[in-house]
Amino acid sequence: MTEVVFLQLGADPDSALYRVIANDDTPYFLKLRTRGAFAETTVEIPQFLHEQGIASTIAPMATTTGRLWTPLESFAVILSPFIEGRNGFEAPLSDRQWVELGAVLRGMHTAVLPLLLSEQIPREEYSPRWRDRVKEFQEDVIRRHPGEPLWYLLESEGSPQPGCGPQRSGFLAASPQLKTSASAASP
Repeated sequence: MTEVVFLQLGADPDSALYRVIANDDTPYFLKLRTRGAFAETTVEIPQFLHEQGIASTIAPMATTTGRLWTPLESFAVILSPFIEGRNGFEAPLSDRQWVELGAVLRGMHTAVLPLLLSEQIPREEYSPRWRDRVKEFQEDVIRRHPGEPLWYLLESEGSPQPGCGPQRSGFLAASPQLKTSASAASP
């Protein structure tokens, strides 16, 4: 390698991203992910989609032993081609690009994964736990402030200025019961 540049991208606290330049001047995208937070499906699914002809899916590059990642101390190391450019949040898409994006997403969402791969994907349980806690909190606020509109009460609970919405500390201060249960449930 002739160059390694840290990229301040993404919101994943368990990953670090780099642009690396190989000796032959080829740029690569290197991702270090803490192994405790790494799931092999995160490299296997893009590889499968790419093999199914969804070329816009950026598949990781296989190691010399054929694996899609390799361990390095406490990290999983994933190497991919580096794509120079800006993302759709930084540059508006043209009509043609929107059509292409729709076709790519359709291909991804209609792809039938092999059973062994499909079974490894976490499934959302849609537990009512937090929805029920919010409902309890709202009922508590309404009970303590009869006749006041709920939106006004929520904005006034710790919000630094009108229209900013409540801060977490304001929410929790409004309901001792919710504060206790949220503290007990926090990871």
